Amino acid sequence: MRTTNCIMIDYDESERYVLNKLQQNKIAVLASCGTDMRVSARSMSIVNRGLEIWFQTDKRFKKSGQMEENPFVALCIGNIQIEGRVENCGHSLDPENKFFCDEFAAHHPGSYKAYTLTRDRYMST
Repeated sequence: MRTTNCIMIDYDESERYVLNKLQQNKIAVLASCGTDMRVSARSMSIVNRGLEIWFQTDKRFKKSGQMEENPFVALCIGNIQIEGRVENCGHSLDPENKFFCDEFAAHHPGSYKAYTLTRDRYMST
């Protein structure tokens, strides 16, 4: 005789778990794929605002071109895998991105000084 089992997932508990992991882990592996269908992955410095995950990249990098061609990406943070759609939010130093600069400088001071202040950076979430 077969039995059916059901696991109930509490959304609020799951969200708290993910938010806790995001607060503890400020590096994620970002996977992207362009129209050439070649997937690439790299570690990224991240910050979050709730479940929004923010990062920056240089417009000249391969990953930027891939995300322009195909905005669907995957992130791995610890043992959490997240799939989503990336959005270009403009330059890191744009006034509307002050949240990002403040958080990024606090969590990644070396990267902030080395990369955020360059003119070729743009934001993604």
